[in-house]
Amino acid sequence: MTKFTDYLYDILQNSIEAKAEHIKLSLKRNGLLRVLIEDDGIGMDKDTLLKVRTFSYSSRRKRNVGLGLSLIHDLSTSTNGYFNIDSTLGVGTTLSIGFDDKHIDFPEFGSLEALLGDLYIHQGVKNFTLMYEDVLLDFKALGFDDESKTMSQKKKLEQVAKALLTRGGYENN
Repeated sequence: MTKFTDYLYDILQNSIEAKAEHIKLSLKRNGLLRVLIEDDGIGMDKDTLLKVRTFSYSSRRKRNVGLGLSLIHDLSTSTNGYFNIDSTLGVGTTLSIGFDDKHIDFPEFGSLEALLGDLYIHQGVKNFTLMYEDVLLDFKALGFDDESKTMSQKKKLEQVAKALLTRGGYENN
């Protein structure tokens, strides 16, 4: 993964695969880049929670190693951040991670508006919200909750997201 938004997309895929009806991503810079991902998916049991930080664990049957959570865990620790995950079967999962985004090991940030566009077009995403600093982007509230997703709607969402995020102090780097 070359950009931080690639890491985020990979982690958000876990929520999608967990059949989450609603996924919330919050990003805030307060000394560290703080990321909170909350979903109402199927959740994990305690044994799985203990294993998700290790590269050798995956819940997928098609591969033997886990990438997303173990890579983001390693990135958070290598950039003097933190990694906390909590999950309850049948309720959902909350992932709280922090990063020193000025650290030499922190990747280029990437494009939030492109991440939002990719999530929007994904057929498994039903309801998604992003809180960036004090800017709230809610697919449903913005009218991007139609089942028949199109590339023109994706582009429009990306434009709306860029305008709103820029007003909130976001710079695509």
